[in-house]
Amino acid sequence: MHFLFLPTIKSNESLISYLNRIANVNHYLNSYQITDALKMNHNTVRTNHFTSSEITLLSKLIDMPSKKAVSMTSNYFEMLMGKQLSNKMVLKSKFKFCPLCITKDSIYQISWFLRSITICTKHQVVLCDHCKVCGSNVSVESIMANSCKYCDHAYSSKITTKDESKEWANHKVFDCADTGVTRFMGYNMTFKNIHQLLYSSTLFLEGCPSPLIPDQVLRIFHNRRSGMRDNVSYYNAIKSFFWMYDQFPSNFYRILDYQLKLPAKSMYYRTREFEKLFGEEAFNWIKSAYEYFWLTKLDEGRVRKDMSVFKNNTSLLEQRGFIRKEEAKNYFSNEKLISLVEENLLILKENNKKYLVDKKSLNKHLDSTCRFVSKVKCSQLLGLNTAIVYDLIEAGILHEDSIGGAYSKLIRKDEIDHLLGKCLATIDKIDERWIPFRKALRKYNTVGLSAIFLIKKILVGKLVAVNLNTIGSFKSCYVDRNQLLLIIKEMKERRSVEKGLYREEIMKILKIGEKAVASLESSGQLKPKQIVQLKGGRKRYLYDWEKIMEIAQRNKYASNAS
Repeated sequence: MHFLFLPTIKSNESLISYLNRIANVNHYLNSYQITDALKMNHNTVRTNHFTSSEITLLSKLIDMPSKKAVSMTSNYFEMLMGKQLSNKMVLKSKFKFCPLCITKDSIYQISWFLRSITICTKHQVVLCDHCKVCGSNVSVESIMANSCKYCDHAYSSKITTKDESKEWANHKVFDCADTGVTRFMGYNMTFKNIHQLLYSSTLFLEGCPSPLIPDQVLRIFHNRRSGMRDNVSYYNAIKSFFWMYDQFPSNFYRILDYQLKLPAKSMYYRTREFEKLFGEEAFNWIKSAYEYFWLTKLDEGRVRKDMSVFKNNTSLLEQRGFIRKEEAKNYFSNEKLISLVEENLLILKENNKKYLVDKKSLNKHLDSTCRFVSKVKCSQLLGLNTAIVYDLIEAGILHEDSIGGAYSKLIRKDEIDHLLGKCLATIDKIDERWIPFRKALRKYNTVGLSAIFLIKKILVGKLVAVNLNTIGSFKSCYVDRNQLLLIIKEMKERRSVEKGLYREEIMKILKIGEKAVASLESSGQLKPKQIVQLKGGRKRYLYDWEKIMEIAQRNKYASNAS
């Protein structure tokens, strides 16, 4: 296929428009005759979106570089925006035009395929997408012919709505595909950025009362019951879009406030979609204001912390001034919470039928309570039973404190850490020199050895206690075996003087057997100083140390005399 005539390409012309003009000058019925001969899909031509092979074929046919051909198609917008955004922002089955532009040049401009282009910035009129007489939709062919195919009305004979220019509305920001960058509200944005912002913002504007037209509700999306896609509605939405970011963030907050009136499911969807913008630095100026708004609403009890804005930036939850009463129950029971409020240790307020706890007062109380532990917790940290904790308190090694909101006295955690650090050292290897702390207590409990006694010896430096690699606790520590034996020897000697000697000890000192001890008892020379009743029913006898020493001395003299 060859063409006798190839017209000059006009500025901002689309490829479908150029194919129509080629068909006209070469006396084809329409452009579809050309594309049929090339075995192209009609839908491809109508939407101005072509495959790579079709672009290559057309470029050769009309003697045009492939890059230039792509710039005249909707493929170009897809390259700049990405496929997903392009599907939302590029028109495929709806066409529009400026009546004054087609009077001068009978072409279909490439920018008219963009949903965001709703006015002609050259003539300041709103683009028309239907016949003003019969109301039928327009097509590229009828626009270029300047005539409705149903009623023969000349499109250029009637001017559509004039655009009411506002100083804060700059429609040219959307027509920046060629330059690549535009300025919006004082910030640089790419072609993709501005269309991302427009789409995400219209999600918030959908169903919202128009801020510019009294008693009008903005209807933007057509994929709903009785929905219609028309340029005038989108034009009004875009004016509201510009208003939304004027006097930022005041108007922006008014639109966000409207979202609170929606069902939770709708609000969560819209906010989640809008927050996809914040993956790019171009929207940081919006992000900070957006996060501040929802943080304020969280403090007012109007939204919950499960919103996506708080999931995406968890640090926001640290900045809030109040938390819900239900969340405070993670720290205290309801009764304890009420008690703390009554004691003025917590601030509780009611807002929007929700009870909110002042986070500052809560953190202050939690901070004070975190520095203290109960006796049960103390026993766990030390690796000792609770009874020994009471002994440590009685001995003055640990101290109790009363704090507000606590029913019982508590122990400072740093005091526990100090005790462990002072008592326990760390070593890399455990050998025969060491005996486990707990084993020592079990082995020598008959001589009155106790945990509190050993801890006192450790504190005064008479017994070394260690743990393997870490400080740990008394439960896992070891003590020096030789030092322990010396301590036990001292204990036995002191107990012998203070309380007396057991029968086994008498037999060793006097070097006699049980019969000899029984003989001394029957003769009245030896009498028990104390009888200890054991739990199993057995009895243990304690004898006066001085009396035993006297008998031992007498036996020594008798032995020397003989």
